[in-house]
Formats: sequence, C-alpha cells, structure tokens
Amino acid sequence: MKKIVLHVFVVGVFFSCITSRTKKSWVNVMSIEKSMYEFDLQAVVEQQHGDSITLNSIAQKINFIHLQSGCSSCLTALNLILDRVEDKLIVSSLGSPVMQFDSAGNYEKKLVDIGRAKNEIQGRLYQWTFQNNQVTLCQGNKMVACNLLTGKIQGFFSKQYYYNAILLRDGNYVALPNLGPEMKDDRYLDFLDAGNEIVKSVSYMSSRNIYYQIPDSYTGRLETYGLYPSYTGDVLFKDLFNDTIYKIKDMDTIMPYICLKRGDLTPSPRDVTDEPANKGFIFIKNVAESVSYVFVNYSFQESMFSVVFEKSTGSPLIITEIGFKNATSIVNSRYFIDYVTPIGKKIKVGIVNVLGDRVYCVVRTEDALDFMPQMSEYDNPLILEVILK
Repeated sequence: MKKIVLHVFVVGVFFSCITSRTKKSWVNVMSIEKSMYEFDLQAVVEQQHGDSITLNSIAQKINFIHLQSGCSSCLTALNLILDRVEDKLIVSSLGSPVMQFDSAGNYEKKLVDIGRAKNEIQGRLYQWTFQNNQVTLCQGNKMVACNLLTGKIQGFFSKQYYYNAILLRDGNYVALPNLGPEMKDDRYLDFLDAGNEIVKSVSYMSSRNIYYQIPDSYTGRLETYGLYPSYTGDVLFKDLFNDTIYKIKDMDTIMPYICLKRGDLTPSPRDVTDEPANKGFIFIKNVAESVSYVFVNYSFQESMFSVVFEKSTGSPLIITEIGFKNATSIVNSRYFIDYVTPIGKKIKVGIVNVLGDRVYCVVRTEDALDFMPQMSEYDNPLILEVILK
C-alpha cells in the first residue's frame, strides 16, 4: 500500500490512522502548508463589521440568465444546484432531472433522467456535485456518474449509503458516508475506485465519531461534516468540531488549507446533543472558495449567517444574516447574500455555486418580477452570473 501523507494542523491531530480493506497505516505528521489561509470567525461574530456591503461590491459584472421554462425544463428555486462546464450550464432542483442549458439559458437536453433504472435517479431530494468534467449524484445507496465530455452515464449500487461523492483528479472518488448507528466501524471518508469499490477509508481513533449520536430532536442548526468541490479540481473537507478545513488532492494527500478560528465560541461534542447549551457557539455549515474569496455559512444563536472573506487580507467583506424562521424562504441555498437590484431594491439571493472567477446565484421568481418585466410568475427562477473582482 502506498505511503499516505497527511499534513496536520497544530491545534490538534485530525486523523489517527488511515485504513485500507486489509491493514492499517499510521499517519505521518508533517508541517503546516505555508499557503494556509486563516480567518478570525470569532471576531466576525463579536464585531459584526462588514454587513453593509452587498454582492454588488465584489462584482466586476453581473449577467442575468433566464433559464428557459417548459414541460421538459421545469425548475424550482428550492434546492437548485447549478454548475458550468465550458459554455454549458448543468442545472437541477428538487424533483427535477439533471439538465443542460447553454450559457444564455436555452434548454438543450436531459443528462440524468428521473426513474428507477440503474442510470436514473428518483424524483426526490438527492445530492450531486460537479468536478473534473463529471456530475456525480448520490441517492441512498445509488451513485450515478455522468461524464459531460463523453456523455457516458454509469450507475452503481453499494452496501454503503453515501451523502455525496466527488471525482478526484487521480480518477478515484472521495465519498462521505451517511453515518448512523448501523455502521459497525468508525470511518467517515471512503475513497472509491472507478468501479465504486472502496480502496481506502479514513477513521477516527477509539470511536470518537459522535455524529450518529445526535438525538431525534436535532434541529439541523448545528454543524455537519462536508465535502465541497474546489475550483482547483481538488476537494475541501470539513470535519466536525474542527476549525481547520482540509484540502484533498488525491487519495494519498490531505492537508490543512483554511482555518476558521472560533476561539471561545468553538463547540465541543457535548454541545451537539445539548440543544439549550448550543446557542452560544459558532456552528460551521458550508465552505467554498474562489480565486480571491472564501465563502462561509454558519449559525450562531438564533440566526444563520454567510460571510465572504478576502484571501489577500483575511478581512470579512460581506456579512449577511437571516433568522432560522425565514431561512427556507431564501431558497435553501448553502449561502445567501444581499444583492441590490437594478431598480435599487435590496433582496437576499442564494449562492448556488462558487467557481474560480465567478459565483452563480438564484433569485426567486417573485423577487425577479420587480426588475425583469419579461418574466412571468410561472417561469423558472432567474440566475445571476456574477463575475468577481
């Protein structure tokens, strides 16, 4: 088995061991990467500076994309997911297939259809990611992979249920298992080959993994594990109760990449099972990066927040707050942000993807009608293509 290199941040050891199907290998502790980014999330929460700035402030140009509506291309703003490959837009939402549009929003074709066949998905909520020219969908114990360059679609069934999986540049997948009491071991990252077979797994030592101990009363406000594609072709991994976001380059290289310092507001494992006690902590939900910015979604007390950090200075540029009761009205996006429309009205839009030089945002149709008179209430939601400064 290849030697596995893991760079460990000084605040604590991330992994105790990496396991394969046949034997264990202890992690080699290395020095911190000099390219690591550090941001003071505790200061953001305590000072709340930067909240008067909007999406317009970091935009070089904003393009409106009106996705074509029709019987074959019906979308909802709820859980809308969008990505771009060359000049094509790959879009899906709750209950819809994965579809391809051109850069102007004209519908072209279905990529992955709804159904019960091996290469199809059922018409309910599922997770998908785009990375290295491939859309990967996970739904229960089914994984469907669609290569956008060749058009090849493959479906796999496995014994393990996966929350999501992302294709790495070495041709393997990194996958996040759906954790639960039925898991006999304590792994929380699997590396899969092209045939969907587990090659390596990452596990906690001494059954430290407490995620599946969350009670039924869990509200969803607390932080979770997460795998997020990076514009570099790598994958970002967020552990539970850890300020460090790790970058996975391939199945042999995991390194600390972003530190979101929470200081005294860092939760501990006991806080995830004690709802009354968790209001005074920062719970990180999602992380994404562009060339110049890092986007973070977190909860604190009775609100959800999105903050945009500038990589070059470490400063927070934009902070957007929304109460939990209103969160579902902002289209259930991982990130949300204030945007000033062409008629001068400030609205909240959902960020549905972050790429190297741009972000894509979804505008609810009812909000878009104010400044897009050519739209109707029955149209697909409006997409903002924001070219970043």
